[in-house]
Amino acid sequence: MNDTMEIVRIFVIALLIAVTAVGIPYGCFMLITSPVRRQATIQMVIAQISATIRQHIPLATGLAIAAQSEPPRVRRRLTAMSKLIANGKKLSEAMRDAFPECPGLLISLVTAGERSGQLPPAIQQAKQYVLDKSRLGGTRFESPLAYALVVTSAATTVATMVMVVIVPKFQEILRDFEVDCEPFCSNIHLALNILVVALIVLLAMLPISMWVRLKPRKTPVPGLITRWIDWIRWHTPGLSKMELGHGMSSAFGTMEFCLNSGMNLHEAANVASGLDINWQLRQKIRRLSEELSKGINAGDAARHANIGGIAATVLATGSRQRNLTDAVRFASDYYGGILSRWWMFVSHIVWPFCTLLLACLVGFLVYSMFQPLVALIDSTLTATGL
Repeated sequence: MNDTMEIVRIFVIALLIAVTAVGIPYGCFMLITSPVRRQATIQMVIAQISATIRQHIPLATGLAIAAQSEPPRVRRRLTAMSKLIANGKKLSEAMRDAFPECPGLLISLVTAGERSGQLPPAIQQAKQYVLDKSRLGGTRFESPLAYALVVTSAATTVATMVMVVIVPKFQEILRDFEVDCEPFCSNIHLALNILVVALIVLLAMLPISMWVRLKPRKTPVPGLITRWIDWIRWHTPGLSKMELGHGMSSAFGTMEFCLNSGMNLHEAANVASGLDINWQLRQKIRRLSEELSKGINAGDAARHANIGGIAATVLATGSRQRNLTDAVRFASDYYGGILSRWWMFVSHIVWPFCTLLLACLVGFLVYSMFQPLVALIDSTLTATGL
């Protein structure tokens, strides 16, 4: 009986060790790669919707056919959307119900296309948005936060090894020669504490960052937390420029295909104000629509709405020359360029910044280890009478 219980206990322990050894790395891998897989799903689904509309195939039939050749995750989304559309739902409603990964901006773009009767250009803009996001954002492994986390983890590991392996030997040698090792130990502890605090902060930021990226935004009106996050982004240097570029590019792109459908500028701005962009910017676009509805000219309405001097100048010029479509297209391209430049600036500055900080810490560690060596040499010379 005892032998049987011992065998069972050993088996359970071995099973737990095996599950832990396999499960934890697999769980970490799935967690880290989930944004990549999510982005791939979004890209494939939007591409299939775009291809179906471009080929003038009925949506329900086209999505059902396209689903047969896709991976399981994409196939489930396309099949569910096909069934909902066949039951009479609009594409935007089907995306909201059967496509949980879909960002709110894409759904609001489709809604704008349905309202304006310009669904193909709306889908094309959504597809371009997904492609631009993949091109600018890269994968999770290339993100600035991941790079900073890897660098800090490596530096913390090295500093911990120094504390465990090298520092005790240094203390022993310095005590033998009656040299004060307190400054040396204090410096090493300070460097390690800085690294540990930085690592804790980055580890805390990682789930917050993933939550912000993966949490679906409520449409048409975002939740209170989402609006609070939008306020922080709008008032944070650097991020505010990216939010402005992203939101204005989407808004003017929407206004372009609305104008092409025969809407006037007021109606186009009203449709654009329903996009799921930064809440602060949405209020400005909505005010622009309200000002235009009062009969105010485009330039003054843009200034009253405080959407920026460039936008006001573009709209005033387009209105004066009776060429608003080209004007809003230029504005969309201009603000898209702002987004690209600021994303590249913010993402690339993290690399040299983290490298510089790491170099400073390494230099501090070297100095901390070199200082007691000088004191040790002086003590040895004094003891030998040299």
